[in-house]
Amino acid sequence: MCLPILRKSRLLPAQKASKETLLLHFARGRPLRHAFFSSLSVNSTSFICEFNNSIHSSTRFAFPSFRRNLLSSTAGRIAAKLLAELGCKIVAVSDSKGAIYNESGLDLAKVEYLKDHQSLLDYGESYHLPPAKLLELDVDILIPAALENAITSENADRIQAKIIAEAANGPVSPEADRILAEKGVIVIPDILANAGGVTVSYFEWVQNLMNYYWSEEEVNKKLADVMVQSFHAVNETAKEFHTDLRNAAYIISLKRITEAMKARGWV
Repeated sequence: MCLPILRKSRLLPAQKASKETLLLHFARGRPLRHAFFSSLSVNSTSFICEFNNSIHSSTRFAFPSFRRNLLSSTAGRIAAKLLAELGCKIVAVSDSKGAIYNESGLDLAKVEYLKDHQSLLDYGESYHLPPAKLLELDVDILIPAALENAITSENADRIQAKIIAEAANGPVSPEADRILAEKGVIVIPDILANAGGVTVSYFEWVQNLMNYYWSEEEVNKKLADVMVQSFHAVNETAKEFHTDLRNAAYIISLKRITEAMKARGWV
């Protein structure tokens, strides 16, 4: 799924908001927080809760990549911020310049300041890490948030994370998917984990049709409902067909398409 860029022309003056509000509504690190760690979209907290029952301060997260441009690729940055607010430990982040790692947890406020005003690498030379090694760290949850095919057959066997949440589009190759499945790694697929952006775009369309606009709290509540329900549907389908979450999401998608075609008399 793509993370949509806000089309400002569709906002009435009363709906103008801060960068952070726009980012919460459209860039969607929040779905990771609602569906697996209260999801992606993850969000993404709800997804993780489903598997581990809780997220606590000892849960370790790694984020490649941590972008500066808030209205383009924001999922990693916002998911990190939301998880830090829950008391989770962010141990590693990366961007196009490099990666930093602190087993005890990074100071996220410092990371954000350096990213916006200097460089992540100014965090301190002792914290530098080759970006490729970030993917292979011994963490609980890995959230690849930028590049396609970041995890392939060449490095999948070295992945130590228990859960991978695809905030980026296609960060795990099909070959890597099979290797990770054999290792018992749970992969929350991009079609589910980063669906918050297009979901809120749909909410925007609905509001424009009604010429009636919801509050930020209402949007986040409706988003949480959609993401959590979607996760449950995918998880139950995965159990029913004895498959992984990605294939389960595709099964649901194809079923819905077939049902819609039949309802319209196309088949």
